[in-house]
Formats: sequence, structure tokens, C-alpha cells
Amino acid sequence: MKFFVITLVASFAFFSQAFAAPSPQTITEFTCGGEFDLQCPTGYRCCLIFTIISESPLSGSCQPGRFGVCPL
Repeated sequence: MKFFVITLVASFAFFSQAFAAPSPQTITEFTCGGEFDLQCPTGYRCCLIFTIISESPLSGSCQPGRFGVCPL
């Protein structure tokens, strides 16, 4: 009887951990601006990298929301 209970508890612990593990999520990051003047999708805003002197076109990243402050 004790062996059955131990086996049942161990099986439950193993399967609960296996099913509780989160599945990996893919994170899609959009870029904007740059050499090809890429645009953000609808509902996103372009946060460009600002420099004083630049000879090459700057690119940035698209952040969710149409309005707001860009992260540093």
C-alpha cells in the first residue's frame, strides 16, 4: 500500500512539473527608419536613436502604442 502511494505521489509530482513549465514564446521586434525608411505596423510608434552627427541613416525600434515616451 505504501509503495502504491509513493508511486502515485511521485507520478503526480513529475507530471505536474512537466505540464506547468511555460512554453517558449517568440518575441518579434520590428525595426523602423534606417537606409530603407521602414515603417512601423499599425498601432506601433517608431523610436529612433538620436545622435548629433551621423553620416548614415539611423534606425530604431517599433514600440507598442501610437503615442507615448520612447524607452531610453
